[in-house]
Amino acid sequence: MRGNDFDHAMDLILLAATVVGGLFMWRTDGWMMAATSIMFTAGWVLLGAHLICRPWRSGDAE
Repeated sequence: MRGNDFDHAMDLILLAATVVGGLFMWRTDGWMMAATSIMFTAGWVLLGAHLICRPWRSGDAE
C-alpha cells in the first residue's frame, strides 16, 4: 500500500471510529458512556494529529 493509500485508509478508520463512538455515546449511560465519550474525543484528537503531521511525514514540509 502506497503512502497516500495508507493515509486515506487511516483517515477513514479514525473517522469511522470517532463517529461510531459518538453514536454509542448518545445511546448509553454509566461507565459505557464514559468509555465512548473518551473514544469520541480521542478519535477527533488522533484524526487532527494525523492530518496536521501529514506534511512532515511525507517530506512536503517547507
